[in-house]
Amino acid sequence: MNNMTPAVRILIVINIALFLFSRVMPYDMTELLGLYLPANEKYAVWQYLTGMFMHHGVMHLTLNMAGLFFFGCAVERAFGSKRFVILYILAGIGSGVIYTLVEGYEYSKGLAIVSAIEALESNVQALSGNYTYQTMTRQLSRMYRTEVVGASGALYGVIVALGMRYPNAKVSFRLLPFPIVAKYFVLGLVSIDLILQLTGFSPFGRFMVAHSAHLGGALIGMLIVLYWRYLLPKHS
Repeated sequence: MNNMTPAVRILIVINIALFLFSRVMPYDMTELLGLYLPANEKYAVWQYLTGMFMHHGVMHLTLNMAGLFFFGCAVERAFGSKRFVILYILAGIGSGVIYTLVEGYEYSKGLAIVSAIEALESNVQALSGNYTYQTMTRQLSRMYRTEVVGASGALYGVIVALGMRYPNAKVSFRLLPFPIVAKYFVLGLVSIDLILQLTGFSPFGRFMVAHSAHLGGALIGMLIVLYWRYLLPKHS
């Protein structure tokens, strides 16, 4: 395997350094740097940038950094370090913006449903036995309290860029006995997130996965590559 490219190396170092730094801090850094819904009082504009550099645990960090190394080096070699960093940062920020738009809408819609149920049923005991009401309030509480962190939104932008640059390249994984053509790998990956986003099903149990952020990063990555391919002056 070729040596790690410079921008990927710097990004991995930043992510690992912030993770280690957060482990020794006397407070939870994700409460300041993780991305919250705008309805939460902890929400801040800078979180669109800082959230992509924070991770919840060793496995979360390891998976994202492995993906960044595996896919990012190829994309940096294809587009150059400057464009790679632009792609990575914009995909990460864009994924957060799309997450807050999609989940913010879902949160507002959920609040409206809960308010309507409360208006129709003023009896507290009846509300405690209302399955829809209890399910909605638990879900809204979780959405409100949960901060989104991780490089996966930016990574999805990188993966889409790789699939668009080398659509017929074959991607190999140790867990699979055969390689996958890049364009089909990207299509499958995005399709899985879209299905999980639309159905609300989570194969990861209690762990909340921001599928809308993944889809947002993929969309931004696609738009950036299309811009470079068709709209950017050839001498740029």
